[in-house]
Amino acid sequence: MIRRHPTVGRFIGESHQIRGLDGGRLTPDISSIFDLDKRGLVFEIKYSIGSSVEDYLLKVKRYRNAVHGWPTSSGQIETNDVVLLCNANDTPRVLACLSELNVRQDDEKFFTSPGFSVWQWIMGSTKEDREDSMWLQRVYGKTRNTNLEELADTPGGIRITEDVLRFLRFQHMFVRDKPPIQYVIVFLVQHVLPKQPDVSSYDIELEIVYDRANSFFPGWWEAAEETRQVKRELVKEALNRMVDMRYITKIGQDKYQIPNSLLGKKRLLDDVCRRLENIASRQARRPRVSLHMRRSRKLKRPTDTSSLDRFI
Repeated sequence: MIRRHPTVGRFIGESHQIRGLDGGRLTPDISSIFDLDKRGLVFEIKYSIGSSVEDYLLKVKRYRNAVHGWPTSSGQIETNDVVLLCNANDTPRVLACLSELNVRQDDEKFFTSPGFSVWQWIMGSTKEDREDSMWLQRVYGKTRNTNLEELADTPGGIRITEDVLRFLRFQHMFVRDKPPIQYVIVFLVQHVLPKQPDVSSYDIELEIVYDRANSFFPGWWEAAEETRQVKRELVKEALNRMVDMRYITKIGQDKYQIPNSLLGKKRLLDDVCRRLENIASRQARRPRVSLHMRRSRKLKRPTDTSSLDRFI
C-alpha cells in the first residue's frame, strides 16, 4: 500500500529492527517514514488474535517510543505513529478491550492520543468484477499522517486488488508466527524439493533444502537470519514428520531419501492431513504405563508369615 502511494511516506521494510528509548529491540511488520524523515509510521498486522487481547495491545504500545534505529541521517526520528491491523472478526474484542484500558490506563494515555489507530481487514469481492480483494478500514483512532488518513476515508476503505494479493501470496509464503506443519510439508514438496525424473529417488541434506527454500523466497529486509521467511527448525521438523508419515526415509544425520513418486502426488494436502490424523490416533490409543507401575517390583512374602487363605 505504501509503495503504491508514495505520498504516504517512504517505505523502509518488513520486520525492520528499531529500538526504543530503553534500547529494547522491536520488529514491526511494516515500517515507513514521513514528514521529511521526522516521523515514523509502523503497522503491526495480526492475522488472528488469541485470548489475551490486552497483551497484544500493550505490546503494540511499545512501538510509540521506538525512535532509534531508523535509516535517517541521525539514525532516529522524533515521533512514531502506530497502526494495529487485525481481522474484522477480532475487531469487536479489540475495541472492547480498548474501552477497558482507556478507563484504567496511566497518564500517558497512549490509546486515546493522536498517533494510534486500529484498522481491520476484510476479504470480499465487488459486483463488477467479482475478483477477490482485501479491504482495509479504519475503525478506531487516527494517525498524524494526513495523506494516509485521506486514503482511510475512502468510501469502503482501501482496496488491495487481486493481482496484488496474488503477487504477495507468492513472494511471502510465511509470517513470523509458526505455521501449521501440514502447510510447511506441502510447501516443501511443491516448491522446494527438486524434481529428478531420471531416478526413482535421491538423497538430500537438510542444509540444501533450507538454502533452496530461502533462495526462492528472500528475506523481508536485511539478509539476516531473523528476517528470513523460512526458519531452519521449521524445515527440519517438517522433514522429520514426513519420515514419521512414511513419505521419505531418514538415512543419516540430517540426511533424507526423497522418492520421486511423492513430488507428483495428487491431492497432497488431503493425504498429509489424513496421515497426520492417523499418527495422532495411534498415539492416543497407545497404552500409557504410569511411573508407579514402571517402578513397582514383585514383592516376596517373608518365610515366617502364613497365608491369608484361612481368614477368607
